[in-house]
Amino acid sequence: MTDSRRLIPRAWWLGLGGCHCAIVLLLCLLPLPALPGNEWPWSDKAHHVLAFAGLMAWFAVATPRGKWWQVALALLGFGITIECAQSFVPYRSASAADVLADLAGIVLGAWVASVLPAGFPPLRPAK
Repeated sequence: MTDSRRLIPRAWWLGLGGCHCAIVLLLCLLPLPALPGNEWPWSDKAHHVLAFAGLMAWFAVATPRGKWWQVALALLGFGITIECAQSFVPYRSASAADVLADLAGIVLGAWVASVLPAGFPPLRPAK
């Protein structure tokens, strides 16, 4: 039997995921001079794929597999919302290609979550 004191509270895990979302939102809306890797083509899309893969994997491991589609839809909506917000920011622009990169990241993140070992991360069972 697992010692429940060593298990991560699911609410903490989800709260940290919300912080991850806030960081992604800020990075997408703030005027940043350049992100690492901007010297190669399509680096912006790679940043979108990595960010959304991380988000999907993070939230998927705390969600029953049968509800991953809800996580995916929520993250896709988040990506579309970011692009809409960028259309109102003078130094940013909206891009359908960025939404497609977000979607690719969501698929990648779901795959990563599916190959993680059972019990990772060690979350307390939902009540």
